[in-house]
Amino acid sequence: MDVPKTTTDCPGCKQQQSVIDALVEQVEKLTKRLEKIELEGKRQAAPFRKERNSDPKKAGRKTGEDHGKHHRRAAPEQIDETYNVPLPSCCPGCGCDQLMKTETQIQHQLNFLGRTFIDS
Repeated sequence: MDVPKTTTDCPGCKQQQSVIDALVEQVEKLTKRLEKIELEGKRQAAPFRKERNSDPKKAGRKTGEDHGKHHRRAAPEQIDETYNVPLPSCCPGCGCDQLMKTETQIQHQLNFLGRTFIDS
C-alpha cells in the first residue's frame, strides 16, 4: 500500500504521518494474515472426512418389537450330569457368616464335548 509521505517540518504533520505509517503496517500485516487463512480454508483437512453427529444414537441392540425377536438359547432336552453346589460358609464380599438361602437358581452349561450338566 503506497501512502505519500509528508516532508514538512510541522510537528502535527509528523505525528499524523507516524500514525499513518503504523496503520499502513497494521493493514499489510492483517492482509497477509487474511490471505493465509483463506488459503487454509480451501485445503481439505482429511480426505472424505465426515462431520461428527451432535446427537449420536445409543450403541447396541434396540428394544421393542420394531427391532426383531431377541433370542436366548433354549434349555437342553437331555441332561448328562447334575451337580449340587452348597452355599459358601461366609459371604465372599463382606465376610459375614449369617447367610440365608433365599432361592435356588438352575444353570445349564455345555462343555466342550457337547455334554450338558446342571449346577443347582
